[in-house]
Amino acid sequence: MRVMLAGGGTGGHVYPGIALAREFQRQASATEILFVGTEKGLESRLLPREGFRLGTVRVRGLIGKGWASGILTLLRLPVACWDAARLLLSFKPDLIVGSGGYASGPVILMAWMMRRKIVLLETNLVPGLTNRCLAPLADLIALAWEGSKVHLSGKAIRLFGCPIRRELIAEGLSSSSPSGKTLLLLGGSQGAHAMNSAMLEAVDHFGLFKDEIKIIHQTGPRDYESVREAYTKKGVQARVEPFIEDMRTVYQQATLVISRAGATTLAEITACGKPAILIPFPHAAGGHQEQNARALEAVEAVLVIRQDDLSGPFLAQLILDLLMDPVRLERMGKASRQLGRPDAAEKIVDACLELVRG
Repeated sequence: MRVMLAGGGTGGHVYPGIALAREFQRQASATEILFVGTEKGLESRLLPREGFRLGTVRVRGLIGKGWASGILTLLRLPVACWDAARLLLSFKPDLIVGSGGYASGPVILMAWMMRRKIVLLETNLVPGLTNRCLAPLADLIALAWEGSKVHLSGKAIRLFGCPIRRELIAEGLSSSSPSGKTLLLLGGSQGAHAMNSAMLEAVDHFGLFKDEIKIIHQTGPRDYESVREAYTKKGVQARVEPFIEDMRTVYQQATLVISRAGATTLAEITACGKPAILIPFPHAAGGHQEQNARALEAVEAVLVIRQDDLSGPFLAQLILDLLMDPVRLERMGKASRQLGRPDAAEKIVDACLELVRG
């Protein structure tokens, strides 16, 4: 079977696709996979490293780019559709999965015109513009959140959860809550300068607990050197990485996660049953990160800080309050785990195979 996975730009569109690709290969080892994205998105760097082929379309986003850029993007849409049609005709997929993002738009449109089987994956609580527009064309829409249904119309809309890496979940669910006080900071695949700065300020307010708290900090590439040097000057023992490959291990070690609120990260946090402090990226399209975070806050699985309210002393106080209250941490972890759907990738692939064979 041949499966085309279209979408990209950010980790939220790429990582769920990788999780599905791995699951397709696990269930049917002969499955051929082709990702479709752009030359400038995260996928152009990540997918070759993961061993997947990438085809590209010449398309750019519409949201937040200004009216002039938006008009130019629309004028270039026929070129993107030509690129998509060329890839579809050469690869001849049995199934096309769109994970959202502007790169999936022309691919899904051309796949529908060629009468191919189409599945849309929506990992955010509030669907993005691309998936809202394409929903009527899909044979199946796979949701991560129950509340997304009110925003979409389609033939078949089903709740599965957000697909995440199988190896991470298999290990994460079997581990018990770690003892000690270990913070895991995740700013997303590109990092988060505001979070990095606040954390460096926060450590100055840890007081007597400064030596007890261990820090694992994913900074993103831009802030890596400055953050690493700052921890050294402050005399803080911290593992600092621009990007963490082995997420399984750091989730196992983490007592508390401090993170953005991207759909994939939240799916990993809940599947591993981790309490968290979430700082949604304020410029995410449609405010979807804050919507995601508030859904977890409503069941007391996380605490949410708006970036406008973020400061080092405030962050430090929240961290200390939670680390000094293991009963509350355990309660938050249990609430988090109840939201987790570790089998999402397996169930989505099962549904995809049924659709193709059906």
